[in-house]
Amino acid sequence: MKRSMLPTDYRELRAEAQSRNLDTHLKARDALGLVYLLTGAIHEQIAWDRKTAEEFPLDRGSRQRLVYGYLRTDAVAEAQAVVEELRSIDASDRWTRDLARLVNDYRILGNLGSQAIAGPPGKALQVRRNHLLWKMLPATIPETWAVEHAMSTEELTLSPVQP
Repeated sequence: MKRSMLPTDYRELRAEAQSRNLDTHLKARDALGLVYLLTGAIHEQIAWDRKTAEEFPLDRGSRQRLVYGYLRTDAVAEAQAVVEELRSIDASDRWTRDLARLVNDYRILGNLGSQAIAGPPGKALQVRRNHLLWKMLPATIPETWAVEHAMSTEELTLSPVQP
């Protein structure tokens, strides 16, 4: 986390996340959810995206990140519940189907015990989990932010923006 970087517009995104304009509000919340996820602030990302999902019942982006975050924290039951939310939004969505298979495989592997999770089957699931996330990221993912144009994650906060 100490070596992670935030986008230079982090403060602006935080302010836009407070916007009364729903489109601006959602776009900023989605961008920040991705920032938290990619900087490794998984617990913050989960809290942030859960609130976004509550505010926007049809938003798929926050729920897709939630599945990833829950799997990263081994909260498979929570990931399964979010997959069900995604299915209720659009059961035909290909990524939802992929996430559902991944969560099911995590559940099965968890039932096999800790040796399976720590061994090659668990590592293979982690690779699949990461592949599903990365192939869906926009072209402007934070890895493309140049270091000289980024801020330290010491600026990372979930508290309300000061006026």
